[in-house]
Amino acid sequence: MRRYLLIVLLPILLFAEDITPQLEKKEIFLGEPVILFVPLKPGKELSAFPKSDDANFALVKTEPAGERVQLTLSAIETGTLNTPPLILRIDGTEYPILPVEVTVKPNTAEGDTQLRDIKPPVTAYEPDYTLLWILGGLAVIAALFYLFWRLSKRRRAADLIAVAQKTPYQVAMEYCRRAEQELRDMEHEKFADTVTAGIRHYLELVKHRPFLEMTTREVKRALKNTDLPAATAEQVIALLKEADRFKYADERFTTGQFEKLLADMHAAINAIEKQLALSTTPQEIKK
Repeated sequence: MRRYLLIVLLPILLFAEDITPQLEKKEIFLGEPVILFVPLKPGKELSAFPKSDDANFALVKTEPAGERVQLTLSAIETGTLNTPPLILRIDGTEYPILPVEVTVKPNTAEGDTQLRDIKPPVTAYEPDYTLLWILGGLAVIAALFYLFWRLSKRRRAADLIAVAQKTPYQVAMEYCRRAEQELRDMEHEKFADTVTAGIRHYLELVKHRPFLEMTTREVKRALKNTDLPAATAEQVIALLKEADRFKYADERFTTGQFEKLLADMHAAINAIEKQLALSTTPQEIKK
């Protein structure tokens, strides 16, 4: 009898009730992260995934935040939207996370002559590699732990059916498609916002630095301290400066100039993708 009750109750124990997360900010500007706090204590194993694909949001990060779990999403569309329903997994137990409403505002609006306050400068800390040699003796132990983690993750993968999180390139292409539609609709202010937010968001995802919070000058300075080729970095900076001329200098652009902005965005992203692919391709393959 006890064994029968355990079989009946097991699915109930594994799947918790729906949880409504707490939204950090109900209103954000395009390009700012959407932060959700889930009132659950983080465990040793922590992951999350959307129940279905969502063209308006991309799940970027899942991490502990004290006694809560923080979910970071990126909004790709403007307007009053609902975040996608998510599944949060803590130590093998899945918790359904309900959608919440958030308003995503464009950075500039039609006829807007007032600039928003400049955000305080963000200090980008560079990693310190001077002490790496001290960790050399621990490399073998770390590799063994990593191998064990990978093997355990593969065993869990068979039980977990999830929609894959979007890659940085996929997120960038969402911005490109949105910019193309705005250009066709002649919504030029929104178009300029989408192009600049899209390239900054893509850089933030591939280089893991707060490019969304940086000015064009700060982006230029930060790119010098990355492995991005100088020519590609100049390509990105030229794109941002050209968009700033339209957004803040009140210059009139032709259709050809807007089309060139979009083409330059595609070219910069493709150049970075090519460089990323080359950096992960083995130099020698022995058969």
